[in-house]
Amino acid sequence: MKRMWIVVSVFLLAHAVFAAGFCGWLFASSRVDRDRLTQLVDLFGPTLEQGKEVTDRARRLAEQAKRRAISLARLQAAEQGPTSFTARIETERQVEEHAKAQLRRYREDVAALRRQLTSARQRLLDERAGFEAERDAYRQKVEEDGARQEQEDFKLAVRMYEQVKPIQAKQMFQELMDQGQASKVVDYLTAMNHRKAGAVFRQFRTEQEISQASHLLQMLCDRGIDPAGFRSSVQEPSS
Repeated sequence: MKRMWIVVSVFLLAHAVFAAGFCGWLFASSRVDRDRLTQLVDLFGPTLEQGKEVTDRARRLAEQAKRRAISLARLQAAEQGPTSFTARIETERQVEEHAKAQLRRYREDVAALRRQLTSARQRLLDERAGFEAERDAYRQKVEEDGARQEQEDFKLAVRMYEQVKPIQAKQMFQELMDQGQASKVVDYLTAMNHRKAGAVFRQFRTEQEISQASHLLQMLCDRGIDPAGFRSSVQEPSS
C-alpha cells in the first residue's frame, strides 16, 4: 500500500512540474498576458455552487479511497491468513484515519487555492483601478492643457483683431459669420477694447452689413452686455 502512495505522489509531482513549465512557456511566448490572465481568473473563479461541488467531490473521493483501502487491507489480510477481530478493527481504524487525513489535506489544498485566486483577483482589481486613475488624470491634464492653449490662442486672436485695420477686422468677422460662427465673433468683440471694436462696427456701412452689425449687437445684449457703446458706432443705412 505504501508503494502505491509513492507511485501516486510521483505521478502528481510530475504533472505539477509539467504544468509549471507549461505556464512559464505561455508567458515567455507572449501567449498569455495580464489581460488574458484576468479573463481566465474571472472565467474560472469558483462560485458558491462550484465550491459546493468541489467539497462534495472531495468527500466522494475520500469515501472511494476509504473503501478501496479497506478492500485492499482485507485482501492483504486474506493473503496473510486469519487474523484476530481486534487486528481487523485496528486495521480498519488506521485506514479510516488515513482517509480522513487525505480529506483534510484535500480541503486545505482547495482552501489555499481559493485564497490564491482571491488574492490574484484583488491584485488585478487594484492594478486596474490604479491604471484607470492614471488614465483619468492624464485625460484631465490633456483637457486642461487644451483649454489653456485654446485660451492663449483666443487672446492672440483678440490682439490680432485689435492690431489690424478695422476694415480688415470687419472682413474677417464677416467670413466667420458666413461660416455660421457669429457666436465666436461676439466672443472676440466682447474681449476687444471697446474703442477698437467700435471702429470695426463703423465699417459696416451697406444695408446688409448694417443688418449683420445689428444682429451682433443683439447677441451682445442677449449675453447681458450693454451694446450702447457699440450701437453709436453703427451707421444708419442711407435711404
